[in-house]
Amino acid sequence: VRFPVIAVVANAVLDGPAAWLAGEAGLAAVTSAVAWLLAVLMWRGLPRSGVPVGGGSLVGPLVRMAIGSAVMAVAVFVSTRFLPGDGSAGWARVVAVAVPVGIGAAIYLGVTYLIGLRDGLRLLGRGPV
Repeated sequence: VRFPVIAVVANAVLDGPAAWLAGEAGLAAVTSAVAWLLAVLMWRGLPRSGVPVGGGSLVGPLVRMAIGSAVMAVAVFVSTRFLPGDGSAGWARVVAVAVPVGIGAAIYLGVTYLIGLRDGLRLLGRGPV
């Protein structure tokens, strides 16, 4: 319970200045940084509490996730270039968010499946639990 509380406090403290300095991009950066902080805290703290973390068996899946994330990021970046910008209204704004999210999810699941990471199937309820 201690690690999530640290993450929530860090996020709450850093969100204000980040939003003031960089708007939504600052909020996204803080959220990402706090997620990494939580991962490091858990990686270091859980073994001390007697919870096994996995060691070398995590390297392969982490590399596959990183590859899937990188390809997804490029696909989302490219897809946003073809959609309406901030001046749009109504459904165009919904599409400007929904299309990159859908493309990103499909690309990530497809790439990770092709390189041997089957966790995405479990998210869809189609793989072994």
